[in-house]
Amino acid sequence: GLLGEDSHLAEAFTHFTYVATNGQLVVCGIQGCGNRFTHPVIHSNAIKGIDEQFLHPENRRMGGINDFLSFH
Repeated sequence: GLLGEDSHLAEAFTHFTYVATNGQLVVCGIQGCGNRFTHPVIHSNAIKGIDEQFLHPENRRMGGINDFLSFH
């Protein structure tokens, strides 16, 4: 996991993805150091134009979005 400033940056990015998509998705679970993040998980009910096969198996849809919101 991320610690300190890196975790704040990762949380800010996840919040940004929620706001920028009008609550349609969050990109979370990111790991890394500094400005290099890896292993994102996208939680989304529906991403227009993206086939379900391209979404990560960990996509928990609104459950994942609500989990982020409850701890944010």
